[in-house]
Amino acid sequence: MEGIPLTSATLASSGRHFGFGTSSVSAGVSDAAEHLASQLKRVFLDSVRTASGQSVILPAQAALNTGFQEAGRLALCGDDQVLPSSAAMREADELLTALPQWCVAPVPMVEPSGAIAFEWDLGPGRWLVFALKGIGTIEHSAMIGLGNEMYGTRNFAGTLGRHEIALLSDLMQAEV
Repeated sequence: MEGIPLTSATLASSGRHFGFGTSSVSAGVSDAAEHLASQLKRVFLDSVRTASGQSVILPAQAALNTGFQEAGRLALCGDDQVLPSSAAMREADELLTALPQWCVAPVPMVEPSGAIAFEWDLGPGRWLVFALKGIGTIEHSAMIGLGNEMYGTRNFAGTLGRHEIALLSDLMQAEV
């Protein structure tokens, strides 16, 4: 095998280990290994990229803004509408930007209580709602397949946890 360079690369990982990390290639490897490591890094980063800055969430952000303005008009007219707090609006924006890139954009709603809900309705037996109140929690209700209903509350600190990602993934993949 003379004349064929051996190719190897290792990537350091900070904390979690996914089989490769996202830091630079170790010293002393061939150009081919560096290129391979670069491609693997790009594929990995693309797979975990969130919807932040993606055009998929722009309509949801615009609808959230419209819902907030409508809630303000209803509150001024004396309806039983509570305006979402600034903390709820911040959490709503954080949720939208934390959505995985592969996720369908939700429909945002401002509830009469002032909570902000995001709904994915993908047909009979396939829906999910996340609700935020600006108090550091995320409530969910879901039906992922007929008879498979789930409800609960989790802590929310601006990013989606494993449970929320799993619900979204199951919803997007569920068959009726």
